[in-house]
Amino acid sequence: MMRALVTGLGVVSPIGISVETFWRALCAGRSHFTAITPVYPGMKDGCITSRLSNVDRAQVTRDLGNMSPTLPDSSAYAVHAALQAIQDAGLAPGDSALRNALVCVGNNEAEADILDELVEGNRERWKRHPYAGHSIADAVSLAIGSRGPAYTVHNTCASGNVALEVALRMLKTGIIKTAVIGGGDVFSKKVWSGFHTLNALGPAQCRPFSVSRRYITIAEGGAFLVLQASEDVPDASRAYAELLAAASNNDAQHPTNPDLNGVTSCHLLALSRAGLSSDQVDAVFAHGTGTKANDAIEARIFSEHYQGAAVTAIKGTTGHLMATAGALGAVASCLALRDQILPPTQINSAEFEFGFDLVLGDTARSREMTYVQNNSFGFGGNNAITIFKAVR
Repeated sequence: MMRALVTGLGVVSPIGISVETFWRALCAGRSHFTAITPVYPGMKDGCITSRLSNVDRAQVTRDLGNMSPTLPDSSAYAVHAALQAIQDAGLAPGDSALRNALVCVGNNEAEADILDELVEGNRERWKRHPYAGHSIADAVSLAIGSRGPAYTVHNTCASGNVALEVALRMLKTGIIKTAVIGGGDVFSKKVWSGFHTLNALGPAQCRPFSVSRRYITIAEGGAFLVLQASEDVPDASRAYAELLAAASNNDAQHPTNPDLNGVTSCHLLALSRAGLSSDQVDAVFAHGTGTKANDAIEARIFSEHYQGAAVTAIKGTTGHLMATAGALGAVASCLALRDQILPPTQINSAEFEFGFDLVLGDTARSREMTYVQNNSFGFGGNNAITIFKAVR
């Protein structure tokens, strides 16, 4: 029976631009949050964000030196992470396994940085590059040498997991043998302005599941996974994990707030497709945005259905990578299964509001795990969940 094996990973994030650098920082709770000046006049000062350092951004540009030096950052982050992932899988651009590979990218706001520049009167990159989501998938396809299907999904902050669901369906039907899946999102002044209007930004970092939680922390980066059909992987034991199941739905109940019934239904659908009960899930990477509405919904589901699972919320360390968040959570889920550890959630035990098993403290927690679930939800009622299984 065909299994969808994760054979390669890649990360560009505010806490590291390689998989191992990212993972070490995540497990140690090392963040890269900074306060920024208002992006436009009249906005609040001192709001917290999580962006790549100038050093890491320059390194990404150097590493992509053979590509266009004006490449917009969403594409640059996605391409860099995708190239890491295929190298990690033992592949090189143009290899036969990649020539017809699926490329599916989750993205929030297309090439957001060139739109920001246009609004401010700089048309240079706008004239050279399309402002379109498909350009990110096209850039990744070109970089890895794929002539297979390539497209971008815009399911708000659920997009990364939706992209993985697309890949799993195509692998199971035999349409493809290899998929390069992930997300890429640059910091967007347009998106920042929207969240500012919602009064969701502020001077404190994201604190998932804290009694004092208030704000999200917008971040940027890219994350990618290589999925291969098991019959094409000579040594399955070297894979990070199996993508066992994926599910998505849209409850369309509210423009911004999650709906308990819709989110619960997505959990139950993912479990059904995995052939699992909730008590078989060992760990959950929560969506955990640090907002009142999202965290309360997830906490209720965890408390009622996942009483035996350990839960962690990495946005308290990484920030919220928007449409790329699900892909980053998927990478972290695979690393958790590889190392049998869970990174901590960046709040202290005294401020934890709920009753489920949240991983707290300053260091990672060891735990024997076979099944790890990865949650991602977004505006407009978009919900998407992936479940990964250890490969032993």
